[in-house]
Amino acid sequence: MAVDGIVAQGINCHKDADITLDWSGSAIDIQCKRPQSHTALIERVKEADQQLSPTDREGQKGVIAIDCSAFIRPPEHLIEKDSAEDAEKFLASSLAKKIIPTAKMPLRPDILGFLAFARAPAMIREGFSSIVSPRGNPFEYIRRDCVSTWLAIPNSRASNSNALQFVFQQLRTAIHV
Repeated sequence: MAVDGIVAQGINCHKDADITLDWSGSAIDIQCKRPQSHTALIERVKEADQQLSPTDREGQKGVIAIDCSAFIRPPEHLIEKDSAEDAEKFLASSLAKKIIPTAKMPLRPDILGFLAFARAPAMIREGFSSIVSPRGNPFEYIRRDCVSTWLAIPNSRASNSNALQFVFQQLRTAIHV
């Protein structure tokens, strides 16, 4: 594994890869992008595609990883749900709606697909107080939380689709999500 060209164990890595993983003796380069708006998403994907160009990668596989946290929810809004699971489901649904249309763009066969991630603050309702407001409504007990979700979208043109699942599991394990 290597991060930003610094090899942690075993394999050589592409000089421009953000992360390189060893998969059965083959290097998989990951280009990470963090677009700040939905309109910047296509531009960041094209940039990652260019960085993963096959000219100097000699048959290596690539993955485009996108942190969608900046544009997945409206600014200055929190996800308000009755449970952390409901908040995560809402975030996962929002992520899928925003990223899947972009992920359907044609990719070269050496790019395994996309890994999309999103994290957002949430307010979780935990119950109601016996004390009521001047309007007669009970006050809610609310807990602050932070929810996150991942989405793996394989490239239908890639020759080895199970390699994307390997990358997905390695990254989830590395950050303990």
